Amino acid sequence: MNHVRGVLTVIAVALAVASTFVAPVARAQEDPAMADWCVSLKGTVVDRYPASNASSETPVAMGPAVGFCEFTGGEGADPSDSRISIRLTTLASDQPSMAATAYLTKLEMAESGSLANPASVYCADLGGVELGGQLAPDGGWVNAADTADVAQLCVFPDLSIIDSWGLAYHTMGTIRGADLEPLFRWKLESEG
Repeated sequence: MNHVRGVLTVIAVALAVASTFVAPVARAQEDPAMADWCVSLKGTVVDRYPASNASSETPVAMGPAVGFCEFTGGEGADPSDSRISIRLTTLASDQPSMAATAYLTKLEMAESGSLANPASVYCADLGGVELGGQLAPDGGWVNAADTADVAQLCVFPDLSIIDSWGLAYHTMGTIRGADLEPLFRWKLESEG
């Protein structure tokens, strides 16, 4: 069942990306206020595009660049120079998203006896998909300004995106880059 859900998620993401495909220097349309939100929180705006052959000198773009807010070495970050990336629209939206909800609810990670990447497995268990694995073994999200900087990001069906390792570590109680909980514009309503 997990495999079917993963395949359907991959198809949904592929269709969404394919419908807006342009060269990686172009950027997906986003509200400039989203970037302002990131900067106001002391984040850095970084454009990344999905690519195969990501570790080579010439990554193959699979879609347009998307704006991300990245935090490095925030208070409580472990290690102190760690980083977390999140799509601008995911961080700055006043509406809920699958990525924000996954981060804020800290759903328990299933134990895995396999050698699979635990962050990738957790992403899939939450209904997301990473660029990599069987579909594109050398895939990732390439920094448009520095092709040596490749991130593994979890893409959800609603196209909200968050750093796979940052999400997994946060669930286990470790902050990577910065704690996003107080930084999301949308707040999870607490049960009273």
